[in-house]
Amino acid sequence: MITQDPNTLRDGSVEQEELKTYAGISHRLIVIVLNAGRKRADARKISDSLWIMPTNSFVSIASPLIALRIARKELFFQGRLQVDLVAAQDAGFAGFTGWLISRIFRKPLHLYIRYNVFTPLFSGSIRKFFRASIARALAQQARTLCVGSEAVHTALADIDVTLADDATVIPYSIDVQALLQEPVRADLRAKYPQFKFIMLVTAPLAASQNIETAIRVLAEVARQYPHAGLVIVGEGPQKGRLESLAYKEGVGDRVVFEKWNPNISSYYKTAHVCLVTAPYEEYADTISHAAAASCATLSSDVGMAGTIIKDGESGFLCNPHDPASYSKKIMLMLHDPMLRERVRLGGMLAVEHYADDANHRDTYMQSYKRSWENAIGKN
Repeated sequence: MITQDPNTLRDGSVEQEELKTYAGISHRLIVIVLNAGRKRADARKISDSLWIMPTNSFVSIASPLIALRIARKELFFQGRLQVDLVAAQDAGFAGFTGWLISRIFRKPLHLYIRYNVFTPLFSGSIRKFFRASIARALAQQARTLCVGSEAVHTALADIDVTLADDATVIPYSIDVQALLQEPVRADLRAKYPQFKFIMLVTAPLAASQNIETAIRVLAEVARQYPHAGLVIVGEGPQKGRLESLAYKEGVGDRVVFEKWNPNISSYYKTAHVCLVTAPYEEYADTISHAAAASCATLSSDVGMAGTIIKDGESGFLCNPHDPASYSKKIMLMLHDPMLRERVRLGGMLAVEHYADDANHRDTYMQSYKRSWENAIGKN
């Protein structure tokens, strides 16, 4: 399995627990994690059937080649790669890496496409168009596909009916109890006592995430409630621009930037609200994780928002291009703490009902297993 999720490297994380579940439906699961940057991790055995091997790349672009080297060094002997299947967990960087390994060693490729990367909104820039094109090419190279929603399944059918025939719809599953039991290692309320109401954004500092809207939301809220603050967790090329915007909007001293923290559940648990302002794509599983961690969530209609959020009951659906649609809902919760409490608990229960039901999780894993077996069994 190839993944880009750095949380899989942290012992005790929800993401690593999920890998153990995947390992439980396979004879042996080797996970290559495409991590990059200064933080290094050791390759190690997690359980009798699960091994994790990080690439520890200095730059992300080198990760596929390092992953290929790991596969050749650790898994290739007796003249062949000693695995039955290469499974990639997205249709981007991990998907390309999975395709590269499967192509060189002539192993079937299984691809999981969680989000609708085929939406026409991706045609707004060369980068988005290129990413969507890569996803299309990878989908056509995969032996079998799993998709996270009917929207992705329909998009595949529009590309090629045979792609949709090879795809299994498997909605996202999350272990809510495991996430709730994770200890709080970073308490935002203790760290930033000057903020009596903390708004949280967890996303790369990239144009696609539209974090400008979150800053403008804070500016509108601060005019009525000067004790509000915004914590932005993420890294990327837009940081300088976002800092300048914060000062321009008069909230430069109320916006805090933090580097990505692998124990992100602590942030969700200790913030008052989580904002998702991306116009077309949810980053990672922000909405599910924020709601599961019992954080009131205000989101654009992306990713899992439409499934989890019932407006005013388990969260709020807002317009990513209209800061007022967020600020009005936040002011409602500030004036009515019981409303925020109902929304907070409603979001957690919605995730639990949708993604953590025991029967759902069993069905989820069995569907995944059948998809793997189909990929291996196809000629």
